[in-house]
Amino acid sequence: MMIAGLGWRKSGRLWAGSAAGGPGVVACSALKRTYRDFLRSYAPDAVFVHLTGSAGTISERINARVHEYMPATLLASQLETLEAPEADERHITVAINTSPELIADQVLKQLGRVQLTP
Repeated sequence: MMIAGLGWRKSGRLWAGSAAGGPGVVACSALKRTYRDFLRSYAPDAVFVHLTGSAGTISERINARVHEYMPATLLASQLETLEAPEADERHITVAINTSPELIADQVLKQLGRVQLTP
């Protein structure tokens, strides 16, 4: 997540501050628990969507995109860094082995089942 070239931490603070009026969606890797803890410090009700899939599937999708921010060469290090959400973190897990439309439908269905207030 980056807003106007700001680092993800500063962007997260700006997003959390502007999200006070209602729900929002932020897309970012948040690979480590410490990153998710940081985001939760500004948005305590955050629910993280943990997308899972094989390195091959992820690599194919990265290579099919046209963008400058995530070269396929970073995938191995991203997967090594990844700390899957733990049981005490509010999250859902969705497999990416289907189409983006079906993945989005599954995310929405599972989010509908999440208790948004502790």
